[in-house]
Amino acid sequence: MKLPSLSSAFGCPRLLVALAAAVAPGPAAARQPAADVFHATLADGRIVAGVPVELGDARIVLRGDQRIDVAAADVITLAAVGRREGPPAAGAAFVLLVNGDRLLLDRDSLRLSDVELTGRWHGYPAWQPLAVPLETVRGVVLDLPEARSAADRLLADLRDHAGRTDVVVLANGDRLAAEFRGLDANAVQLAGAIAAVPRSNVRALMFNPELFSMPASAGLRMLVGLVDGSRITGGKVQLDPQGQLQLEPAFGGRLDVPLARVATIRMLGGRADWLGRLEPDDYRFQPYLSASWPLHKDRNVTGGPLRLDGVEYPFGLGMHSRAAATYDLGGKYRWFHATIGVDDTAGDRGSIVFSVELDGQPVFTSPVLKAADAALRLDPVDLAGRQRLTLLVDYGPWGDVQDYANWCDAAIVK
Repeated sequence: MKLPSLSSAFGCPRLLVALAAAVAPGPAAARQPAADVFHATLADGRIVAGVPVELGDARIVLRGDQRIDVAAADVITLAAVGRREGPPAAGAAFVLLVNGDRLLLDRDSLRLSDVELTGRWHGYPAWQPLAVPLETVRGVVLDLPEARSAADRLLADLRDHAGRTDVVVLANGDRLAAEFRGLDANAVQLAGAIAAVPRSNVRALMFNPELFSMPASAGLRMLVGLVDGSRITGGKVQLDPQGQLQLEPAFGGRLDVPLARVATIRMLGGRADWLGRLEPDDYRFQPYLSASWPLHKDRNVTGGPLRLDGVEYPFGLGMHSRAAATYDLGGKYRWFHATIGVDDTAGDRGSIVFSVELDGQPVFTSPVLKAADAALRLDPVDLAGRQRLTLLVDYGPWGDVQDYANWCDAAIVK
């Protein structure tokens, strides 16, 4: 198999090392606390800055040097200046929902019956406690390993659990398949010969996928990322005068989240189609020696979270050199957006060239990116009238050693 050539010399769009450097807030925004200022990436490729005064399913209004008033569907992302979506907080219980959302809850307050999960927020004990239908919960980690690699493996196991039973992961690594009945302050309750397991001996719970039920979502929604690492998909969103972001989460009910704790908002159901949720028209991999690496959607190429500069991204593609993924545009799309780099798990290895081709013609190439380099945000790539988008990653000077290539927040915009 021969992949498209990456050796051609061609022009590339300007790269932004950091979003914060791209747009300086105007005088009105600068007078506000930095944490109140958000950068909005719009469907037309612009990045604008301001203080949110309206956030809803219909419109988003920012107050900055100028008043920015746009349809919510025309926004791709909102990112708070000075705040980042953190990794899962140490000491919290990690609750993974069926739709991929995650909640960081207080471990001691967490309780589960055979129908419901309840608990307080780990980082925000004053917030209203949560009640979540158990049929919307994929699994729970009570004790997340301190080593990042071990934590990533356990969370990947939670996401991928496909057995027809519940599984209790013990602190020593053993796994017990049994029907789950509940979790109280002292033990995990089970059906069968082993009626209970002391809570202190349990690391995680994986639930039977045959019992999952998450209400179907439609229309414009927002994926809200909090600074503690929680992520919540919600609809019917509005910002009240007290700075509370009100939304209906996918698992039901109503939730109020202080905007001051929001790091990122990504739009779902608007003009942006996230590539991690689409199937490529073609994917080709050419090994350096013999190892084969498939395309990973919304994960890095090892199966863990997409992570650049310590920031985890929920959407994107994980690839390994040398590979090419092609998407059929059908002339329907206007822009391509992405932030690229070598995944943090590559350590001090990895050397990759990223390229973009449209209808077989190169339009962008990166310098050789290494793990120590900062993530690079592409200027929007113009897709007007184009039929095929190809994303390529090629070997750098170190061959293919830990070439964990991330296309984070990769989106094509209608």
